[in-house]
Amino acid sequence: MSDNKTNVENEEVTIKTAKGLVGEPFKAKDGKEYCEVKIPNKDENDKTPWASFVVRKANIHEDKFGKGMWFKLPKDGTTSISKPVLKGKDENGKNVYENSRERVTNTELKGMVEYYKEKEREIPETALENAAADKSNNKSFKDRVKEAKEQIGKDKAPKKTKEKSKNMER
Repeated sequence: MSDNKTNVENEEVTIKTAKGLVGEPFKAKDGKEYCEVKIPNKDENDKTPWASFVVRKANIHEDKFGKGMWFKLPKDGTTSISKPVLKGKDENGKNVYENSRERVTNTELKGMVEYYKEKEREIPETALENAAADKSNNKSFKDRVKEAKEQIGKDKAPKKTKEKSKNMER
């Protein structure tokens, strides 16, 4: 059989993105449906328009939680990215943008789209204080769970039971 392909030929890059960054499908000149995928600016203070690229609609899939999208591209392939660049201002004072195109490898593209994974996450101070308090109490995890269950039991209202009386049937 000729189905024996090597891993080199099948290597793909899986790119995950938020659902809101994938645009509505459109038909291209070739009759196939595509979707535009936006790439947010890495710098939050950068207010320039976001870069974008196009992927076949058939290749884009929703994740199992319904909040994200993912698609696969060949690892050794390239993708054309379009980024609006400020050209100047028109007579009304509005900014005029011109699209600049750039080809990047699909592994670079994955890094650009998924840059948010590299950002440091901030831990709220209350979470740190709670963790420090738990350690200072020298209580085991089992004891803390037991206390939490007891507290939940106290918070619940008692169940009302119906009393059946023989006199009610008469």
